[in-house]
Amino acid sequence: MGSSRESATFIPVDEGSYWITLDVSDGRDTSRQTHELVVRNAVPTISGLTGGFETANGIPFTLTGIVADAGSNDSLFGTIDLGNGVQLPLSLLDSGEFKVNYIYRESGRYNVTITIRDEDGAEITETITHNVGVDFPGDFNRNGVLDQTTSISDRCDRNESQLVRFDDLGTAPTD
Repeated sequence: MGSSRESATFIPVDEGSYWITLDVSDGRDTSRQTHELVVRNAVPTISGLTGGFETANGIPFTLTGIVADAGSNDSLFGTIDLGNGVQLPLSLLDSGEFKVNYIYRESGRYNVTITIRDEDGAEITETITHNVGVDFPGDFNRNGVLDQTTSISDRCDRNESQLVRFDDLGTAPTD
């Protein structure tokens, strides 16, 4: 009498109770076992958050990421709280990807919170800190881009330097 080893895979598409029945036969006798498999709702996931976590005033803040849920039948819904009193629905592509663009008008630190919820109520939140209006040397027109600078040393003492600024057209500003 030979023996064989068989396997089966079952991936539930949603939470619930599933009955699994196994019949084994040697050609003369048959044995049957039945068991209940209880699958609970899975919490969605957020991954791959990328984007600028520091921008100057008036420069778009862009945040991208991917959301997923183990329950392939679950619909996902999302919101983003931009930390300044603005809350927007999150548009999710079929692939689970999202992209948010937003322009902050005031300097500050903003706690940006993404919330993803499935149709059964499971929820996950992810919070990042976004800094707006970060000044850095060389950004004279506060557009978030390092402006061209040069030193003029032939008219200065050894321990001094003068800074010449250029606007976007490459000419010295008149201010």
